[in-house]
Amino acid sequence: MNTPIVDLQIVEDAIFGACTVVSHKSAATMQHLFAFDHSYMVFDFGDMRLMSPKGKVISPPKMYIKPARDHHFFYSIKEGGFYIVLRLAPAGFYELTGRSASNFQRDFLSLSELFNPEALAGLETKLEEHLTSKQVVPLVRNFFNEHLEDTYFYPLQTVLKNIHTSQGKLVLSDLVGVCGCSTSTLARYFKMYVGMTPALYLRLVRFSNFFHKLNGPEPKLNELAFEFMYYDQSHFIRDFKRFAGIKPSDYFGDNYKMLHEALGRYIPSK
Repeated sequence: MNTPIVDLQIVEDAIFGACTVVSHKSAATMQHLFAFDHSYMVFDFGDMRLMSPKGKVISPPKMYIKPARDHHFFYSIKEGGFYIVLRLAPAGFYELTGRSASNFQRDFLSLSELFNPEALAGLETKLEEHLTSKQVVPLVRNFFNEHLEDTYFYPLQTVLKNIHTSQGKLVLSDLVGVCGCSTSTLARYFKMYVGMTPALYLRLVRFSNFFHKLNGPEPKLNELAFEFMYYDQSHFIRDFKRFAGIKPSDYFGDNYKMLHEALGRYIPSK
């Protein structure tokens, strides 16, 4: 088993929510990351290769940004490699890029399309020094302040805040009431700014919070399932497989141990 070293810092400023530096002393394959309910940015210094749920192998850009992700994936990384993850706001992808989030649910937007290549190369050189998360945050923040020309407004701030404050324990009609728009308009907003339908995003946020509490001290599965609106077993199994890529029975077996990180929920290989 190749368990990485995870260095996490919670930030919660206007742009970043958290920074994680994940280091692998040994080469690793089939490392498992769950779906994730925030936009995020990655700096890869480990020649990472990703594998989609359908088995497609992907070589992402070295530095990229993605919207909230509705699916799990696997990755491999070289010996001594590391990567940096900056967690953004749920709609942070659109806010920073002005691009439709739905177009990048299965794709990556290289930071070279957003920033001056020379300036970006300078940032890359500094990050290659394998800094701590505490050192990374001000460095990247200063880079953004100096080189990010503008951010883009999106009309879902209150809706997304309510979703996360409630831990996803809402229904679609609640969101329509907060947004003050029609169901079809709300769906269009979510596809553009978040990258998925509002119903799917509610499920993702609810599952993420359920899973976090599930791995807390002395979790009581039946009580948590009821709290997070999993009223029947099929509903519970469907979301577990949808966002984690495994059956609940596999996760609760002896082969799986959980290690939290800002990007998702890390599961070491068997």
